[in-house]
Amino acid sequence: PLRLLPRNSADNDDDDNANLPLTLFATTPEDVIQRILSFLSPKANDWISADSTCKTWRNAALPLWGGINRRTDAIQYLSARRRIGRVWHNLEAFLGRDVRSSLNGPVDEKDEAHLKDAIKPWILPHSLSASLEIHDGEWSRGYGKGMVMGARLLTAREIVEGMLRWRGGAVAKMGIIGTANDSDSADPAWASHTLKIPLFSETGARQIAMELSLRIGDNNDHHNNGRMHGRVVVVSPSAPYAVHYRVEASCWERFLTLI
Repeated sequence: PLRLLPRNSADNDDDDNANLPLTLFATTPEDVIQRILSFLSPKANDWISADSTCKTWRNAALPLWGGINRRTDAIQYLSARRRIGRVWHNLEAFLGRDVRSSLNGPVDEKDEAHLKDAIKPWILPHSLSASLEIHDGEWSRGYGKGMVMGARLLTAREIVEGMLRWRGGAVAKMGIIGTANDSDSADPAWASHTLKIPLFSETGARQIAMELSLRIGDNNDHHNNGRMHGRVVVVSPSAPYAVHYRVEASCWERFLTLI
């Protein structure tokens, strides 16, 4: 907005609004808005703040997002990131010094991308993605010295390794997943439309894992594709796709809160 100085009241005795400031709103062209956004981190918090100022900015930014669904997804992720940040802040205050010092820093971008690619067409819940960007697992201080009942929080690389191992030697050797049309595949994940990924190291013949659901007939489904998607369970590492022992929490955020 361009604010103009009020006019001199002595020259406008008959104008009741002479002393009121005048505001002139100038419309910024879409190409200029898009140029401004190009200087900000793509699809991050600054983009949300910028294109939330008014309808003109939102419409100009929409082609850069690639669609309204991607913008909505980014908003949901940033919300999850703030919540998980608070949960980890409280959890770190609760954990002992030895455990806090064993937590790794943020996940490497390549490792995170590899994890997301390895589990396709399943997707990571926002809460787990945000958590990895705070702590990429913890380093080993010896067997039975992890942060949850002696179990150690796994890194993104270890999650991929464990997931491939669980899905069978053939899948792990090939290093690929296949497609939903592989009806003859012996892959237990495709058979159940549920992918299980390990979250913690094995301890006492038990292992904490996460179930990722895939809506049948919709490989592009997003983060709320069923009540089972993202829930944290306890499984047998020797038979992870058998019936799980119990459900620990409905999602990763709630599981961290329970700790």
